[in-house]
Amino acid sequence: MSRSRILVLFADPAFERSRGNRFQVGAVPQVDDHTFRDLYEEYPDCIDVSTEQQLLVEHEVIVLQRPLYRYSCPALL
Repeated sequence: MSRSRILVLFADPAFERSRGNRFQVGAVPQVDDHTFRDLYEEYPDCIDVSTEQQLLVEHEVIVLQRPLYRYSCPALL
């Protein structure tokens, strides 16, 4: 049985102040079938839509990781 390719889309505009997300990011495995994307690091100005769409197509499982204190998603996500 093969493992699913997992894409983690991480969006925390205040990551340097976040204790919870820092812990969670450290727990993401660094293996071949996981792709971790820090959207605020990748796109300080403009989003590359075609790259992000291609990543969504290439992965089977999509994880949206965002701050836990918000009632909605950060704007970039």
